[in-house]
Amino acid sequence: MPVAVIVGAVVAGLVAVAATALFLPNTWRTPAAPPTPAKTLAPADTGLDVRWRSGRMDGRDCIGTFEVKRGGGTRAQFVAFVMDTSGAIIARDSGKVDAAVPGVLVDFRFRGVTCERIYDWQLQVTTPKARTP
Repeated sequence: MPVAVIVGAVVAGLVAVAATALFLPNTWRTPAAPPTPAKTLAPADTGLDVRWRSGRMDGRDCIGTFEVKRGGGTRAQFVAFVMDTSGAIIARDSGKVDAAVPGVLVDFRFRGVTCERIYDWQLQVTTPKARTP
């Protein structure tokens, strides 16, 4: 086989590979890093996991009860906001616990709001800063 034919075949092959690499979409991907969990104020910053447990009416106010599902026993200050279906904050209240441990219940009084009107809630948690020795 003449050398010119071999060189021509090699050049044609290189051109075909280059054209494919340039013009076809790259479907090969490097393995993605495992997804980072979304940061939520309570679990990520304080080691607390607090969940809505129930709501009950007391006159014209809704008493919202939250339960500590996970906690290290530290003092904690809570601010609870409740929203309607449009996302507007319709009430807020605050509370605190001396030791945030699983099973602790925290009640909030949402004044002038019926429990049925509450569509969503947000809870902010503040704990004492850890002291370094």
